[in-house]
Order: sequence, then structure tokens, then C-alpha cells
Amino acid sequence: MDAGPALTRYDRQLRLDGWEQSRLTTAKVLVAGVGALGCETAKNLALMGVGELLLVDNDNVELSNLSRQMLYVDEDIGKPKAELAQQRVSRMNPHVQVVGIQTDVRHLPVDVFSNFDVFVSCVDNWPTRRWINSMAVELGKPLVDIASDGYYGNVQSVLPRKTACIECHAEALIPTEVQAAECSLRRRKPENLVSELREKDIIVKVEEAAELFQHNIKTLYDIKYAPQKVVDGLRPELRSLVHRLRSLLNPKIPAVLSVAATVAGLGVFEVVRILHGGALGKALSGLLVYDGLNGRVSRVKLGRNPLCHVCGADSDNPTEIATDSEEKIVDLIDKISNKFMFPDVKLQKGTRLLNGDEVVKDAGLSDGDIVYVHTSRRASPMPLKVRVVENSG
Repeated sequence: MDAGPALTRYDRQLRLDGWEQSRLTTAKVLVAGVGALGCETAKNLALMGVGELLLVDNDNVELSNLSRQMLYVDEDIGKPKAELAQQRVSRMNPHVQVVGIQTDVRHLPVDVFSNFDVFVSCVDNWPTRRWINSMAVELGKPLVDIASDGYYGNVQSVLPRKTACIECHAEALIPTEVQAAECSLRRRKPENLVSELREKDIIVKVEEAAELFQHNIKTLYDIKYAPQKVVDGLRPELRSLVHRLRSLLNPKIPAVLSVAATVAGLGVFEVVRILHGGALGKALSGLLVYDGLNGRVSRVKLGRNPLCHVCGADSDNPTEIATDSEEKIVDLIDKISNKFMFPDVKLQKGTRLLNGDEVVKDAGLSDGDIVYVHTSRRASPMPLKVRVVENSG
């Protein structure tokens, strides 16, 4: 293809001091989520001439999307977002190679991620955001995380081992109800869920709550955001109950296009700065917060946490956790779940998954042993050093 027309397309940005178009045209960027933020992000990256884009999303277009997701129109309702986004973005700039994959980003093979220079997270939930963050750190790939909520939004750049990752300050940044859902809920009872719903003037029977517990729906957050395959697997009456509770709890995040476009624009320029390798200024080392109501952009300093279980530890210096030799493995799992906000922990020692009913000393765990924590919140198992304290009783 003739380079003349292609470069003429970018004439105005080529006039910028420090701008190197080749940094973009040779770049490969993965965008996870093509909702309001992802549509704006994909559009901006394509128009500026990023060489290759991978757009990943597992949702279909809904009517309520059309007020803020500019890649879709009325006749797209019910159709896959990723495929449509690929078509529309390709038409905006034929010089950019665009691929759309309709799937959960967590289902992509690791070698797919390895081929990209920067990841951009535009997802709307913390479990997926945490997973992408772990993948970025593991592969040493820069990540730009973009999020919005109503009139507010934020951008965080993660340069692995250089800046704070998303987990470094998770206890401060992850909403309380999400933290509660992420932690182990082994000791939680259906009565707790009934009580929390009653506080919001919503009445359910203990028997109904108990049945929800059987499907691992134990918190308000679970009701709002339980995976669709879990909800689809409920008996019809219970599924209707979940839908009713969702409507009452109003799980949809409020959103407006102008804020999404603003925050996405800030995030995309972070990608551009990262691709320029410092020629356009340093990438963010903290959190950039946009307040639409007050027309204010603020920066929040975020230092790296040396004890972070994602970017602070490594295979030679894994995070440690203490346990009693007489404790059951299920109690150790409970500690791990609450400490790291992992809701679905499985423990592996050597080639064996540990049985929850086993006692620590009978499971073959000794002081200083390394176990591996499997969870859907990380791209790969987390090494963990076990400190076993002998029971003096």
C-alpha cells in the first residue's frame, strides 16, 4: 500500500513535537471490553494509526448501550459486540489491522497476549480487571486500566515492576461490597443474606436464600454480578427471583457518553505515551481521576507495594502465610481467601491438589514448603510459602 496517502491521513499529528508515527504503526494493542470505554478506545487508537488492534468482548449489543457506545446502531441489538466493533473500526481506518474475538478475555491463550505491546482494560468488573493485571505483570507488558462510574472516571498505567499494579492498593481501591464477595464466605449463612436484603427493604425467605447459597450466590454482589451461566442454570422460579432482586438492587453502573469519551481519551493518550517510550513524557505512576461534576482532573500517588502478591513477590521470594499444624487445609484456604480476596481457592503441593478435610500435618505440609494457589483472579497459580507452627497444645 502506498505510504503517501497513509501518512497524509496522520498529517496533523505528525506536526506535533516528539511525535513518531512509526511507534504507532508498528504497535500491537489488545483492548479488553468494547463497551462505552472500549468503543472510544478502539476508535481513537485506530484513527491515530496503531498498526494492529485486538478487540475482545463476550457481550451482545443491548438497546441501553446505544446512547454511549458509538460503534453500534439499532439493527445491531442482539449481535456480538466484538465482531461488530471489528467491522466498524476497520472502516474508520483501512490501514489498521483489526481483529474482533467474541469471548471472555480470560479464555484467550497466553501466547495471544505475548504478541501485544500494550494491554488496555476497559472491562466493567473487578474479577476480570484483576486477572488482566496479573497477566500483564506476569508477561511484563504495560497495562492501561480505564474505568468510569457515572460522572467520574479514572486511568491507571501499570508498568510491571516499575509502577504500582492494580493489586498494590486493592484494599483501598476495590469497593467494599466487591471485597466481601471476593473473600471466603465459608462461614456465611443464608440468614446473613436475608438480613442484608431486609436492610434495603427487600424481603426473601431463608429457604430461597439457602437455595441461592447452593449455587454460590451468597452476597448482594453475587446477586448483581453472578455469571450468566450460573443464573441460567437456576430453576425458573429461582432465576426469576434473581432477576427481580437485580432490578431492585439496580446493578447497572450509571454512565454517560461524554464522561466515558473523556476518560477513554485520557487513557488512550497514556497508551500513546507508553508506545513513545518517554519521548512524549513519562507514563502515569499513579491514578488519574476525572470528576465531571466539578470539571477537575486529579492525580493520586500510588507507590509500589513491596508486599504485593502480584508485582511485589517473585518465585525466589514468594509471599508467606502462617498456619497451625493441627489446622485443616480448608481453614488454610479460608485464610488465603480472606488475605488476598480470592473467592475460589484451590491449593496444590507438587502435583497434588490438597484435600480440604485433611489436617495440615497429615497433608504433608512442612514449614517453608511452597504451595500453589489456583484462583480465577490470577492468570497463573500463585506460589505461596507456608510457615507451619507446631500446635503446643
